[in-house]
Amino acid sequence: MQYIAEGPAVSLWSKSVAHALKNHNFDQTPYPTSQFMEPSLLTEAAAVVGLSSAGLQTFAYSLGREAATVKWLFENVTHATPVQKVNLAYSLATTARYQLAREVLSRVEVDRLFAEEAFAFLMVKFAVDNRLGETALHAADFRQMADLLKSGSLAGSYALDAAAQAIVWRTKAQSIPVAIVDELISMGFEAADGLGTGKHFREHISLSCFHRAYAMIPAAQGDAELTRHHMIKADEFAQAAEPKTVAEQDLVLNAKKTVLESRLKEYLYVRNDIPGAKAVGEELVAFDPHWSISLHELAEVCRKAGDIEQTKVLYEKALNIGLPRKSFAQFKVGVCQAELDDIDGALSSFSEVLLQDQTNIAAGINGYKVAQANGHANADYFRAFLVDWKSQGMLPREYWELV
Repeated sequence: MQYIAEGPAVSLWSKSVAHALKNHNFDQTPYPTSQFMEPSLLTEAAAVVGLSSAGLQTFAYSLGREAATVKWLFENVTHATPVQKVNLAYSLATTARYQLAREVLSRVEVDRLFAEEAFAFLMVKFAVDNRLGETALHAADFRQMADLLKSGSLAGSYALDAAAQAIVWRTKAQSIPVAIVDELISMGFEAADGLGTGKHFREHISLSCFHRAYAMIPAAQGDAELTRHHMIKADEFAQAAEPKTVAEQDLVLNAKKTVLESRLKEYLYVRNDIPGAKAVGEELVAFDPHWSISLHELAEVCRKAGDIEQTKVLYEKALNIGLPRKSFAQFKVGVCQAELDDIDGALSSFSEVLLQDQTNIAAGINGYKVAQANGHANADYFRAFLVDWKSQGMLPREYWELV
């Protein structure tokens, strides 16, 4: 398995990961990142390429030059400088190797980092904690970010970045105390006021991210007008960013894509404008046509519109693209097939998910329900999974009666 930056079917995420591995100077921060994927990415990738998940995690396969360099750095981490360790942790985290990234972070001599490097350390530590499900650690991560920002040794763009992440994860998971989030939001607006329209690339990207994140607050309150106000600002700042390097080009494309993703949700859930959401979804797919998740987003718009056939078609396209979230696309195809009374097709889809992931409870439950409701012979096949999960304590209590 290689990390590919060029080719006929390469997503923006793949390009950004490959470019960073190839081009980034490990003696400098920040490390260019777009999206930290779920840990399950490596499990899915291992199934696709025929490797063990552990083997993929530890680079136990034929490596391209960039991945070989990361492996070498990890094996020789005791000789790395503190900032090199921070960058190594980023390179591992951006390829979903979170356990290895955590191991590297535990070796960082934080007191030897400059302010910008310390902020980068806290950001990647937060990302690793988040993806490993250690959300209880977020409060300490962001408390330290706020204290570092109050020291006055960081530019305003850092306050915007911290506030943006705090807003997102307070909204999504309530994993950061309100007091810390409010403090960072205040710092963010103070920084935004000071930066005005922004003078350079980094400021434009940070301003875009901040306004896109802040739009989640009025969106959660159903305030469509204020949501639109901040989404317009997010888009304007993303459009204003002028990249001068490959890394900056990747960052601006990611900023524009995330604005589209947020705008789709705005139209779908805040404005309840399904035609508008569909138009944005189509723009999103066109912007990054080889990213399966963009098709997932558009598929959910079609589902809300009641067009199950088109929803299935879009999930099938995502399935053909493959990673990331290939099993999710296969599962959703099965759900659509069941709703369209293609019972054999649905059970085949759920079975395929279980072949790839024998702990996929949603596929087991839905497969059993569909098979049982239609008197299908495969009911016992799915029931066996439920019995096994129940014996291991994996099956949620509300589904015990199925067994």
